[in-house]
Amino acid sequence: MKISEKVKKTLKSSETEDWLDYRLIRPLSYLWACLFARLGIHPNTVTILSMIIGAGSCIFYAHGSYYYEGTYGLMMNIIAVLLLIWADIYDCTDGQLARMTGKKSQIGRILDGMAGFVWFVPIYLALVYRFYNHHDIEFNLLGIAETEQNIIIATGIVFILSLISGFVGMGGQQRLADYYIQIHLFFLKGEKGSELDNSAKQKEIYDNTPWKGNLIWKTFLKSYVGYTKKQEKQTPEFQKLMEHIREKYGREAIIPRKRRE
Repeated sequence: MKISEKVKKTLKSSETEDWLDYRLIRPLSYLWACLFARLGIHPNTVTILSMIIGAGSCIFYAHGSYYYEGTYGLMMNIIAVLLLIWADIYDCTDGQLARMTGKKSQIGRILDGMAGFVWFVPIYLALVYRFYNHHDIEFNLLGIAETEQNIIIATGIVFILSLISGFVGMGGQQRLADYYIQIHLFFLKGEKGSELDNSAKQKEIYDNTPWKGNLIWKTFLKSYVGYTKKQEKQTPEFQKLMEHIREKYGREAIIPRKRRE
């Protein structure tokens, strides 16, 4: 499937897309973006829809597999996967819609970064609940007796593992993937073509924003300051490189040549 030039114009960069996204998800997202643009729907609304759909899939993930619930369980699991794919398509759509319409905002950037967590926290909890109800295969494999005490202990272990997997594994991976994409876009397109933020600047915005009348916005900013700090902490060599370039050559040196000309 060859991607059209119209779709390419709505992408951050062709180099930052994997094969499946580039060939399938992005063209589908573009069609949704065209529809939403005609209806006058804001990109942030699409992001929130993505969160609702993704988080809502947890209801279906909580059901057992075909082994436990037969055809009904299989159908519930298929619906769960399809809903998560739908949420992922909308997660791509919001950015393409923002670039098509020029409706970009910092709150949109923050919401987009939160989407994965909003999906997977309820999904992971649903899977823990699913294990609590359906664990015969694991217990039989490990030779664990089917007692209430063993079920609670095993479920507690699964819950802890899900926390580690979600917040340390998936969370760290998402932060780094997003950061590396923004670094790539910064050197490719310059400041206006990237959303490369730093924690010091975000902390300044947070400090200068009054609490009165900005409770929700301040909460978002507080979360985003922590998000950017973690990105910088995980990329110390890049931070040193940027500081070295600024000190030796000045800010102009890190602006792409096309923009300087």
